Amino acid sequence: FPDENPQEIQIRIQDTQTQPSQIVTTTEEIDKPQFMEQDIPTSGWSVQVASYTTLEEAQDKIKELQTSGHQAYYIVGMVNGENWYRVRVGGFATKNTANSGKSVLERQL
Repeated sequence: FPDENPQEIQIRIQDTQTQPSQIVTTTEEIDKPQFMEQDIPTSGWSVQVASYTTLEEAQDKIKELQTSGHQAYYIVGMVNGENWYRVRVGGFATKNTANSGKSVLERQL
């Protein structure tokens, strides 16, 4: 477990205006991003990115997408009597912009 045996972590620090990047080695634990409340679009189009059997997996993916600036959320769907957490990126005004957003997400992911 990470809390019991901290591992060495390398962090790249860069201020592009004043200096080249530096690599700093530390054993400090880095705070893990917390799941943010969902901001579910009330209109428009969405792109489904993934589907998971556990809420935790869906929340981890949402954190990753939100950190990248995407409006990510999940909905719950029932498949063969089991809950599936469908991760989506939404808020696209039209089907065409959703398709463009899908292409961008495919390249990024």
